[in-house]
Amino acid sequence: MRSRKPEEEGRGGGSEEKRAVLGVVSRKKKGGAAVAKKEEEQHEEFELYFEQPADHNDFSPGRRLWDQRYYLCDAFWDAASSPAAPILFYAGNEGDVEGFVNNTGRMWELGREWGAMLVFAEHRYYGKSQPVRGSGWDPVRFRYLSIDQVLTDYVRLIEHVKSQHSIQAAPVVAFGGSYGGVLAGYLRMKFPNVVYAAVASSAPFRCNLIGQGWDPASYWEDDAPAVALFLLMAFNTAAMGSLPFASAYFSGDLAHPLPPWVMRVVCEHLAGNLDTPQQLLSALGGAVGVIHNVSGSVTCYSGQMVHDVGLQAGPGAEAYIYQVCSEFVPNESFFPTTGVIDMFWAQPQPFDSSHLRAFCHKQWGEARPTLDLSLQPLLYACGDLSAASNIILSNGWLDPWSSETFQLLAALEVVHAALGLVGGSPVTAVMQWAGRSNVLFAVVKYTAFIGLYPVGVMAEIKSVFDALPYLWQRGLHSITMPNRWNVAFDYHTFSIVLLLVYPFLWLQLYLFLFRQRSKKLRQLRPAGKTA
Repeated sequence: MRSRKPEEEGRGGGSEEKRAVLGVVSRKKKGGAAVAKKEEEQHEEFELYFEQPADHNDFSPGRRLWDQRYYLCDAFWDAASSPAAPILFYAGNEGDVEGFVNNTGRMWELGREWGAMLVFAEHRYYGKSQPVRGSGWDPVRFRYLSIDQVLTDYVRLIEHVKSQHSIQAAPVVAFGGSYGGVLAGYLRMKFPNVVYAAVASSAPFRCNLIGQGWDPASYWEDDAPAVALFLLMAFNTAAMGSLPFASAYFSGDLAHPLPPWVMRVVCEHLAGNLDTPQQLLSALGGAVGVIHNVSGSVTCYSGQMVHDVGLQAGPGAEAYIYQVCSEFVPNESFFPTTGVIDMFWAQPQPFDSSHLRAFCHKQWGEARPTLDLSLQPLLYACGDLSAASNIILSNGWLDPWSSETFQLLAALEVVHAALGLVGGSPVTAVMQWAGRSNVLFAVVKYTAFIGLYPVGVMAEIKSVFDALPYLWQRGLHSITMPNRWNVAFDYHTFSIVLLLVYPFLWLQLYLFLFRQRSKKLRQLRPAGKTA
């Protein structure tokens, strides 16, 4: 997802002048903008620019060059360390790199602890890193925008930093979150000779969702689905931004940060009895206003704002939507909801890429990029990390991206907390992992009975069988004649009959549970896939 709208394009890119060499374009010292959250102290870093080719596969003398912005902090750097201290490299994603410099606190903490050098790279076509200057929905401007070009930007930049500081032996650990986490993982997978390890936080490695239910055809034909998406994005952002401290990372407005534990604040608006549609709509308006009206200045959401927020396609989103419409970089507006494993509505139609193509056609016109849903799985083996190594997959169950990373490895979240690799209590990590796993615990819930139920039944049968002599001797729960009702009942005989028929009655229930299990697990499984 786009973390926030990128700011207006500034200096540092898109020059029409053709330069023949690569190197540092400018060096500008900037007073500490980055804050390590725990210490709340400021550090000094450099805002730098590195000249890159627009197309790394263009070897012509007059190839287009541009200036990539990055931040470097060597305040912690231990040049005398043996072995060499590491370089912690942030793989910038869809947004101005300053936002990541100021919000990636763990890198600052580890930088101090390990004596590391910190580098924050800006993704091409975001912030001030513009290979081609321009504005509006002109797809030609983004012809150099692809994941492959971005990864090559990063490895060139890493090698440049090593060369400038004469630290060729320094191991590189790539960091990233969300789409940036995917890029960090890809760097380790594709360039293990450059990147020693990667920390991929909430990284949706399951590249695309073909086969799952989604039909967005009416999203731009009818207001109601657009409003539904507008609401969905508010809850989605609240889930991602539910931090224990106030943060402007998602609001993009330092004067109006989102409050601590913002999801709780959102849900407070929905507490109590909401008996009428008017009460429900009013409560929803207050809830989404925590996210979409953080400044409190919006009195009415316009139809255009609803559309732009719901589809993440407003002004400034051109580069991101280009990536969605070319390589299908994950976009929650296009993710299927089931109404079973999420809190939204069911979308039973099977995925049809023609709907996504229709959206892209509407945004870009006839010159739209060619949507290639097979490229990422082909180039980066999405969802299959069997050949990868040294990638830490970190995510919390409060994060909606967790369903697109690898849930069975989420128990490592507890290990990371116990080892101090991430902040927080291991006890809290255990509770979050156990309580919020959508798939793992659902599978356990609907599978454990297969072995446990027969064991329980056999124990019941044995208990009744062992009790037969006692029932015969004591005549417990039996009714003998004569009595005023003129009815006799022998509990001993009843128990024998029950033992004879019980296995057949139990088998019917056991098979019914298997049918229910199959039904539930199908709902957790992408359409078109079988167990």
